[in-house]
Amino acid sequence: MTEKNWWLISFTVAFIFAALVAYRWYLEDSSYQPNECQLADELRAQEVLLKYMEEAGYPPDAYLEPVPTGVFIQSLEFEDANDVNLSGYIWQRYDRMNYTEPPGIVFPERVDSANSILPDPQKETFRETVKNKEVVGWYFEVTLRQTFDYRKFPLDHKTVWIRMWPSDFRHRLPLMPDFGAYRSTGLDDTFGIDEDIVLGNWQIEETFFDYHLPDYDTNFGLTGSEPNPKLFPELYFNIVLKRNFMNEFITLLSR
Repeated sequence: MTEKNWWLISFTVAFIFAALVAYRWYLEDSSYQPNECQLADELRAQEVLLKYMEEAGYPPDAYLEPVPTGVFIQSLEFEDANDVNLSGYIWQRYDRMNYTEPPGIVFPERVDSANSILPDPQKETFRETVKNKEVVGWYFEVTLRQTFDYRKFPLDHKTVWIRMWPSDFRHRLPLMPDFGAYRSTGLDDTFGIDEDIVLGNWQIEETFFDYHLPDYDTNFGLTGSEPNPKLFPELYFNIVLKRNFMNEFITLLSR
């Protein structure tokens, strides 16, 4: 066999392996599927809430009407492997027949400040009242500690979430997405985030709300007819990000 043939064979084998690697990378890069548990509309959210309440043993009149809560993100930055900083606006829409003040929100995973409870009069940015309905919004900036999987770097996806509790802990007031405040909240839709947000080496796949059931091993000392708090759903706002491989590759080369 001539040297030319050996070179041809080597080139062909190398090309095949490169094509297989590229195909594998393509599969990893496009592997994300929309979250089927997301709350696409108010009907779906009501169904999920009622299901969880029934499983928890709540009678129909044991909890207050869910409070529509919305989020709009203006900045997002990974500070290190587990901490992510976000800023933007958050608001609640409520009936003044049920509440004299906004029900409030807690960020339980906040690590940058001991004050993680809204409402905060100093951060209130807007308030509007129409008949008995009132909406109040606050500016917020939080650093949240979360767990991310880096095993598929640089072809990985990350889901950044904002976990929200009602500030009235004992009554476990349900929070619900303020669907009417967004243009569209269906599968594959991106909403609740600034179109001009700068994400560096990341790009947005989608955003969505969903409920999670926490797994607590305590009743927090609550007595009486209070159901097990581990069965009460918590509202999450999720931002799914995909790493921009070419940006990451160029950044690594420039170091």
